Amino acid sequence: MNRIAFGPSISPVVRTLIAVNAGVFIIQLISHLTMASGFYPLETLFALWPDHVFERGWVWQIFTYMFLHGGFMHILFNMLSLWMFGSDLEREWGSAEFLRFYLVSGIGAGIFIAVLPLLLGQNSLPTIGASGAVFGILLAYAIHYPDRQILFMFIFPLKAKYFVLIIGFISFYMTLSEGMPGSGTRAEISHVGHLGGLVTGYLYLLLKIQSRFGNMERMNPLYHWRMYRQKKLWKQRKIEQEFFGDWESRVDALLDKISKKGMRSLTQEEKTFLKLASRKMNEKQGVKH
Repeated sequence: MNRIAFGPSISPVVRTLIAVNAGVFIIQLISHLTMASGFYPLETLFALWPDHVFERGWVWQIFTYMFLHGGFMHILFNMLSLWMFGSDLEREWGSAEFLRFYLVSGIGAGIFIAVLPLLLGQNSLPTIGASGAVFGILLAYAIHYPDRQILFMFIFPLKAKYFVLIIGFISFYMTLSEGMPGSGTRAEISHVGHLGGLVTGYLYLLLKIQSRFGNMERMNPLYHWRMYRQKKLWKQRKIEQEFFGDWESRVDALLDKISKKGMRSLTQEEKTFLKLASRKMNEKQGVKH
């Protein structure tokens, strides 16, 4: 009897990360209920406050922010994404490498969150959530399983590679637009964190995993462009081979047809073929000269 599964079976590190995030979230809820209104010590100490990092030296926030969340839906979507996309990667890479990649992506996103708003002249607001690390996981998933289908916005089926391109463009655009004059304060969604997770994950894979997991040349955008042009050339040659075949014999047959029944007896396709064959013959003669 076939068993229908909603998603992949959960892997060990993914299970641990979900448990840790859920545990911290419960502690957050308890602290909110027990502390004075408006005073949240966990968020003050462990959320990512760019001003605190640079002015007070609270550098640990670049790491700790990714284990805090701002609400039930926030942690739900992050942990669902971690489970859906991270479990297969952990099984392929191994638990140690997967955990290292997750943490590096999250810390890299934290560095982006702390530094980039200052460079772009944006407001420095506190940031929490595992989204930066999760976006790194999404990128790795798209690289390893580019043609797997993902439901974009839970409605539209997209291949993983296109899904990551779309969310990467959105993150890049929103990061820049939030720093433009007249844009107001930063949005509640940390687009710079998403972008940082994508960029950090990409650089990590490009620099560290290539020797360990084999040829990762497909991660290079120039490689994809070369392959696109090569496939286009192969397709064109295949079409020419199918269309022309033994073109000289076909030309002779069409010329016999014209001599017997006249030019009007040719179909439009045959006329097009003769025109192309004439051009091909001229090119062939030109090469001989």
